[in-house]
Formats: sequence, structure tokens, C-alpha cells
Amino acid sequence: MVHILAKTNLNLNEIEGFILSPGDIYWQQKSGAEVLISAKADFLNIELIEKLSKARHVLLIENQINMKIQNEFIENFQGHKSKLLIKEKLPWRSRLISLMSVDFVNEEVSQFEVDILVWKVFSTVTSEQSQKLLERDIGLFKRSMSVCSSYTLCAFLLGYYSDEFLSQLYTNTFLNLMDFQTTTPMPVVKEQLEKIRNQATLNDEYKKELIEIYKLEKMNQSFIGERYDGSGAWSINKYEMSDLELVLVALHNHYSYKDSSPQSIFHQIQKSFFKCDEKVLRLLQKCLKEKELEFVA
Repeated sequence: MVHILAKTNLNLNEIEGFILSPGDIYWQQKSGAEVLISAKADFLNIELIEKLSKARHVLLIENQINMKIQNEFIENFQGHKSKLLIKEKLPWRSRLISLMSVDFVNEEVSQFEVDILVWKVFSTVTSEQSQKLLERDIGLFKRSMSVCSSYTLCAFLLGYYSDEFLSQLYTNTFLNLMDFQTTTPMPVVKEQLEKIRNQATLNDEYKKELIEIYKLEKMNQSFIGERYDGSGAWSINKYEMSDLELVLVALHNHYSYKDSSPQSIFHQIQKSFFKCDEKVLRLLQKCLKEKELEFVA
């Protein structure tokens, strides 16, 4: 059951660094009327919010994400980043995975909460780039966030320690996913991509459509449209893929171009709803389960 939190006064410090709104933000006018200026998981109208705040207008937020969880993860990721040696990173890594195994597998935690956290921690996409990409299509922007945040945290679970590598993994994949060469209207593009996503095997027609949408090098770098059976644009089968490539192919097929995922990828992993290579899925589940038991102990 999802609980709708009552309106509280907005703390500007709590929305710093967010690209999308962490809750429903209202401007309370002198008459008492409340005007929604940023809906949860929608574009964060930070310029208007700061302008109203400086003018001492009352700003309220409702249905806000769990900031305690956000702050706890950010603090631990910062601790992880501050250490250079792997042995010094290990305690931070252990704490982070323990948190994931408890907080992120909870069915009440949305994928959106995971997405905006990982954006703050690992994205190096500039503000200018973000604005342009959001204007192009916010739905594709949010789906790309879901793919990349899940990809980055799965890489972390699978033992990739380098914070610089994880940041590059997130940012490069995100920019590749948002780099279209097509001039076709985005609603039509999303329909095409969703139709292709639902195909277990790709034929030449579908591969041609993908190439018309994306640059070939972007498809190669981000495994867009690949399939475990080797029927994708680059004809790479699962036995030729690394563990990260297996995860990325599964994530491309997991996230819809139409509907956002209500529950986090870690809940999907725990319940085996995430359709990934069985060996990799078991590794992810084992890592989460071990840390869950440590957390409870």
C-alpha cells in the first residue's frame, strides 16, 4: 500500500541536485489557493521555485519520496568515493549493498526513487544537456534513467568498484540512449521502439527500423536492440557477452517505452521478475540475500 504524505513546507536544500521533482510541489497564494508547479517525477521547475522562495512565497510539498533513504545512500556513496584502495572501499560497499537489500527490495519503493538517487550520485550529464534532452521527450528521458540507474547499481553489485568507471558507465549509456538520428516525431518513435522491444527475436525489418532511429555506433556501445539469441543488429549472442552486457540487454527488454516501472529493479530481481541470464540473475540475488541476512543479524 502506498501512503500519500501530507503537505509540508518545502525545504529548498532537500531538492538540490534533483533533475525531476521528488514530490508534488505547490505555490500557496495569498488567497490560500494552491497551484501545482512541479508534479512528482515530472520536470522540476527550479527557476520558478527559487524565484518564489526569494520573494518569500509559501511553497509546499506533498507525496515526497523518502529523503532519509536518499540521504543515507548518498552519504555512504560519498564515503565509498572518498577511498582509493579496494580494501578501504569494502566496508562502504558492504553497507551500501545491505541498504539496497532492505530498502530497495521493498515493494513500496519505486524505481523513480532509485533513478533520481543514482542520477545525483553518478551522472555527469550537464544541466544544459539535461534541459535539452528533457524538452525532447521526458518519457524517454525517464526510461533512460531507469535503464542506466539499474545498470550502474547491478554493475556495483557484480563487483565493479571504481566510482569513475560507474560514473562513465552511467553517463555514456544515458547519452547514447538519448542520441537519436531520426527526425520522426517522438510519439511515433516510442511506438516503434516498444513494438521492437516486445519481439523475442528481431528480423531484418526491425533491425532496419532501429538503425533508422539510432546511430550504429550508439547501438554497438549500448547494446540497443540486441538479443540473447544473436538476432540483434550486431548478431552478438549471449555466449559472446560479458556479465554487464547480459544485464544491459535484459534491461533494454525490461523497461517499457510506454509505462514506467512502479517497483524498483531490486524488487524485480529478488522476485525473479527480471528476465536476465540465469547465472547473472542468481549472482545478483545471492549478493542481495547475503547482505540482507547480515543486515538482519
